[in-house]
Amino acid sequence: MDQKKQTRPSVITGFVLLALAFLFKWEFIYNEPVVDRLLGLIGVSAWSNGNTGFHFTGIISVILLIIGLFFWPNGTAVK
Repeated sequence: MDQKKQTRPSVITGFVLLALAFLFKWEFIYNEPVVDRLLGLIGVSAWSNGNTGFHFTGIISVILLIIGLFFWPNGTAVK
């Protein structure tokens, strides 16, 4: 029972991070991801060099995806 309580936050954290990773790259109505539009509204470019270079939204979503996948199996492992 005690291990079940410890794994639940890990599973929730993993799920939230995976959901955020997918939401960061989700193209809703426009031809660009939602987070790119939000960054544009606050005056921050989503690209490192205008419309080329590093895509910060993509980098952040990949990092969130890796971290989420790291948390997910640790919380669902059965011993």
